[in-house]
Order: sequence, then structure tokens, then C-alpha cells
Amino acid sequence: MVHIRDYQIPWVGLKNGEHNFHYEIDESFFLYFDHSEIKRCDIQIDLKFHKSEHLFILKFEIDGWLELPCDRCLAPYEQSLFDDAEVWVKFANNRGEGENADEADCVYIARTDSFLDVSKIIYDYVLLAIPLGHFHQNVEDCDQTMVSQDSPAIGKDASREADKTDPRWDALKKLRSKK
Repeated sequence: MVHIRDYQIPWVGLKNGEHNFHYEIDESFFLYFDHSEIKRCDIQIDLKFHKSEHLFILKFEIDGWLELPCDRCLAPYEQSLFDDAEVWVKFANNRGEGENADEADCVYIARTDSFLDVSKIIYDYVLLAIPLGHFHQNVEDCDQTMVSQDSPAIGKDASREADKTDPRWDALKKLRSKK
């Protein structure tokens, strides 16, 4: 069982320079986050943590797979993931400072914090690495009973609806054609 404290980096004891961390993520990691729909996965995270006196630069490399439902047939399939991301961690003088800053890949922590929790950052970047469309690579791998029930009937009904026009618009079109 993974503990969320495994993702807390005690930066106070680290020397300036680059440090490497490796995380292996499975289903138990996603249990810590509400409403997570990831049930099966095997994801490797390599983190290069560059520490300097004024900021930290975190470089994440995400590699692995997770199980998603196919958008065509709803059957589960394995989606491969590969992504990299860079996050800057800056120090805030007061707690809450920098929270409203318009910097997408920047996190603020207080100088009094003794560790940096990267679990939420990893969670966010894994979700961002998932493609928008979830499909089997080959249509043949889809559940053919679900695929056959999908689009033909729906498409016919939609085209019938498109052929029908609102009578109010017909009256307006007549007015335009009189000019």
C-alpha cells in the first residue's frame, strides 16, 4: 500500500544541485484523490529535482499505461502514457501568497515548510497526459455488439431532425426573399 507521505520530499536537508527521485504509481495512489476514475494502471515517474537557494525546478517524466473505457464500445482498454512536464517551486513570504498568480506551472510554498508534497502535482500531470479521445487502436478490438448499435440509427434520427425546420424560420425566410 502506498502512503501519501512517500511523495513528500524533505527539501530542507537536500544540498543545492540536482537530485533524482523515482515513483511507481499503481491504483492505490489514486485512492487518495476524490472522484478518481482510474482503477488499473502501471505508471513510472522520474523526477529530476533541481534545488537552488531561491527556487526549485521539478522535471517530471511520465511513462506507463492506464486502463480507460473506450469511447466507441465502452470496453476497457490499456492506454499508454508518455509525457514530460516542468514545474517551478517558488518561496512565498506568507502562506497564501502567490495563490492567485497567473503562472500555470509554478507552485508556491512557505519557507517554513520542511517538505514539498509532489503527489497532487503528479496526479494533475498524469491526468493531463491522458488523450481526449479514448479509443482502441484497432476498431476490430472494440466490442462489435456495442459498435453496431452506436451510430447508424442515431445518425438517421439526427438527419430527420435537421430536415425539419421551425415554421417561424420559414416565415422569416419568406420576408427576406420578398426584398
